[in-house]
Amino acid sequence: MPNIPLMTSIITAIDLLMPATMVAIALTFRAANPATSGANILGGLTLGALAWGAAWVWVPSLAAYRLSPPPSGQVLAILGVVLTFIAFRLIPSVRAYWQSARLEKLVWNGPWRAIYGSALLAIGVSGGLPNEFFWSAAAGDILVGLWAVAILARGAAVKRSEILGWNIVGALDLIHVLALGALYLRLFYLANPDIPLLNLLPLAGVPVLLAVHVMTLTAFAAQRSNHNVKLVA
Repeated sequence: MPNIPLMTSIITAIDLLMPATMVAIALTFRAANPATSGANILGGLTLGALAWGAAWVWVPSLAAYRLSPPPSGQVLAILGVVLTFIAFRLIPSVRAYWQSARLEKLVWNGPWRAIYGSALLAIGVSGGLPNEFFWSAAAGDILVGLWAVAILARGAAVKRSEILGWNIVGALDLIHVLALGALYLRLFYLANPDIPLLNLLPLAGVPVLLAVHVMTLTAFAAQRSNHNVKLVA
């Protein structure tokens, strides 16, 4: 039987933690390339994505459409964040940011994946998510997050190929999460109206982290002359 109080508490904790996550991501943008105005733009987009996600949760006129069939509703809200980040890469200052950013600094965003993956696992085993979704979604997030911790723990230097591999796996995992969510979550929530919905994690956290992975991967092409990256200043 679903443990409604427990899953509600976990979802509330996620929503309270998400602003700190978005601020941390904005700070990693600055740490990766503090000398460019592109860092400020990307940080602003990150905080804007948080406000956008919050609007879809707490503004009644938007919240009413969250469970609309894809590609509308929540799916549209998520894709809007990802596509906005990608579109802003066309701005000269943002493009300049990615051409010289220290991409290894963005690995600091990775440990959040383990935290939120563990939360998904707890909600799922409490009955708040469909089995088809939460087992692989939680496992993928936890593994990607722990891989990031392992990279950061090694400290002195990490091969460029490992940073690239981590970003590829991280992006593919989030795409897989979005695909499973589109397939199973809407039907699950409609069939179980007493189950509380996930809020800021899918509407802000997932699309921002996916956008960071995608933009980092595109930046590798512009920086392919570097074969190693330092993880310390």
